[in-house]
Amino acid sequence: MTQAFYMDETLIHSGQWAEVLEWSLTNGFAYTRTPAAQAKAATHPVHTVHWRDAIIWCNARSAMDGLAYCYSASGVQITNGSFAIADVDCNWSASGYRLPTEAEWEYAARSGTESNRFPWAHTQTISHDLANYRAYSTYAYDDNPGYAPGYVAIYHPTYNDGVQPYTSPVEAFEPNGYGLHDMSGNLWQYCWDWLDDEYYETSPAQNPIGPATGSSRVLRGGAYMQAPNHCRVSNRGSTSGTGSSSVGFRTVRRAD
Repeated sequence: MTQAFYMDETLIHSGQWAEVLEWSLTNGFAYTRTPAAQAKAATHPVHTVHWRDAIIWCNARSAMDGLAYCYSASGVQITNGSFAIADVDCNWSASGYRLPTEAEWEYAARSGTESNRFPWAHTQTISHDLANYRAYSTYAYDDNPGYAPGYVAIYHPTYNDGVQPYTSPVEAFEPNGYGLHDMSGNLWQYCWDWLDDEYYETSPAQNPIGPATGSSRVLRGGAYMQAPNHCRVSNRGSTSGTGSSSVGFRTVRRAD
């Protein structure tokens, strides 16, 4: 169970990133590397974003919109990359932008369903008409036959232009029941949580925020180069947070 929250309808795309970046660099914010993010085109999602820089950008976006920042380290608002990742604290009652928890992400991806394999209530299968992923003709689907009927070993034919990464515009595919695009495929999405395979055996039933410590952060959603099973709403990935051409993010903020 999760309390009400707002979530970006799309992955953060190049235009959104650039607007906040320009404001933040003239208002006391600094990022861990230059460039802090990349994108294939203005309407495509940003990728190769360090987890640190996603945190800084969230605080900058909050400040730009006049909202209370969520992230601090040792009691000080995070405005640059000098913090230790293990020291990051989130003020869950703040009004600003932050990364979704894993529980929030899955709740949003399911859009009111409980057992759907993918984000759309009208189908239990996935196809290139619905998402940007890579089909594998040699992948073993014996445990769940029918994930992707008629699949062949190709990237999405529309977005495979020979220049990696093969991302797609953030509104290229139909949204789920909550109006959210790319909850399966295109890019993996950062979550707040440290990864712990046993966490949910003892986690709070209401608003779980993940383990207190860990060595990698949770990813959700799959990506343009992932097989269909990675695009299930229940699937989990992980990352050290250093950034990758297959990883992006979206943000949430409290609804009250």
